[in-house]
Amino acid sequence: SVPQKQGSLGKWVHSQRRARKKGKLSKERVQQLDGIGFDWDRARSAWDERYEELKEYQAKHGDCSVPQKQGSLGAWVSNQRAARRGDKMSDERVRKLDDIGFDCGTAR
Repeated sequence: SVPQKQGSLGKWVHSQRRARKKGKLSKERVQQLDGIGFDWDRARSAWDERYEELKEYQAKHGDCSVPQKQGSLGAWVSNQRAARRGDKMSDERVRKLDDIGFDCGTAR
């Protein structure tokens, strides 16, 4: 995944995502980009990466109680708790977090 702020490549990647979303990207271009594993949904990918990191934490520590001060994973966990408590999380994400024993209570 290339951030938009990553110069001309980032801008190009962003424009491809935007064009596809608007239905203005040719079928051939979509197929070509799919063929190289183009990441169409950067936000979903970032969430999935953090989720995998949380699963590793859970396997190592036996729980998902990541301290908020523990870097980006701690901040992400805190954001997930807030989203879940505020009913702003998709059912799919709720299920994934439930599957690994995620507690939407407060961080330790």
